[in-house]
Amino acid sequence: MSNNFRSGFMTALGVMAAVAAVPATIWVGYLLWGKGMDLLRSPAYDQWFKCWQETVFDKNEPSDPLHLDRGARVDRDCGERPPRWRWQTR
Repeated sequence: MSNNFRSGFMTALGVMAAVAAVPATIWVGYLLWGKGMDLLRSPAYDQWFKCWQETVFDKNEPSDPLHLDRGARVDRDCGERPPRWRWQTR
């Protein structure tokens, strides 16, 4: 093996490692960001948000007197919006 081949091989190996590191770094960052946000978000907010989604998008009964007023339905069914993050207080 010539020194030229060895040099080119090591350069190509470094480039392939750098190219593979970019998606791996993005994937690890996505996992850390997503799980980190899940840990920091208030459980009461998660419950309220799920109720909000069901009320606004799923429960759409024409017989309901508040059929067209989504804000009033959310207030009636879900209550007041709690703080989003664990460290926030009201």
